[in-house]
Amino acid sequence: EYSNSLKIHAFEAEWVRQKLDTNVSDDEVRSYYEENKANFELKQFLVKIKFTSIKNDYRQLSTLKKYFLSDRQEDIVKWQQTCVAAGANSFISEDEWMTWGDFLKQVPVEIVDVAGFLRKHNSLEFEKDGLLYLVRFMEYKLSGSMAPIEFERERIQNLILNRRYRDWE
Repeated sequence: EYSNSLKIHAFEAEWVRQKLDTNVSDDEVRSYYEENKANFELKQFLVKIKFTSIKNDYRQLSTLKKYFLSDRQEDIVKWQQTCVAAGANSFISEDEWMTWGDFLKQVPVEIVDVAGFLRKHNSLEFEKDGLLYLVRFMEYKLSGSMAPIEFERERIQNLILNRRYRDWE
């Protein structure tokens, strides 16, 4: 009987999943975010960065730095091309938030007072293990502040879908 119960539950769950409207509009996401802001307080720091790590003996380092520091679109393209040609690691996240933990996986830096550092600095340059690291902080959010809606969008969509699923049961 237990086996039949499991089969029936699995069948019902699959039927609901097939019939459930899985489209979540931007308005629904925005509305859910506004109604539940207390649930979106950041537990960690978020950053949007531009990043390069390259061998510190690269011959055209000054040119690379010039392109890296520029906000002109053509210089950003030249920076990316130079990184590819030099075999450098590079990344830019103008539209995507990165957690501080994910940032530290790319950039081996030790910063004790992260909030203070982010408030005072918009860039970072250091050498470690034969590599030069260049980082620009395009934007940041401090731990304890409200998470940006775009950072929480996927989570909110899943919460809305789970609520719809529970309402069907």
